Amino acid sequence: MHKILERQLRKYLGEGFRASRELEKFLVAVGEAYRHFDEDRALLERSLELSSQELTAINQQLQEEKVRDETLLVSIGDGVVATDGQGRIIIMNREAKRLLGWRFKEVVGRPWQEIMVAVDESGKEIPPNKRPFHQALTTGEKFSTNIVSDFHYVRKNG
Repeated sequence: MHKILERQLRKYLGEGFRASRELEKFLVAVGEAYRHFDEDRALLERSLELSSQELTAINQQLQEEKVRDETLLVSIGDGVVATDGQGRIIIMNREAKRLLGWRFKEVVGRPWQEIMVAVDESGKEIPPNKRPFHQALTTGEKFSTNIVSDFHYVRKNG
């Protein structure tokens, strides 16, 4: 690299230009810096290429796991509804659709508590924050209840 810089200096300063020892050292140092820069750039490019390959492999693995999980969910005979950490519906199986009366397109992305009304034995609506789902979601702990005697969910059609 220092030879290129020296040629440029000769071009502008004339053919009689002779680099001093200090300038020669400087040009060599600049050349070294560029060489290290090129090596670092090549290492970074290789690292990015490997990262891209790893991400592609991880993405493929996640897609395969998703297909497997969805297949398992569909095959379960009970009604199953899955939510994200905020309680928004992300998936439901056929049996849940049949039992609850909702189509997946109607509920996906919406909060479970907003979709499903729960009532006690007398038919009085139970506030969302008093339901086991809300308690489990907010505390992160398992919560058990006797669903048959404590409350019932109301289907879409009432």
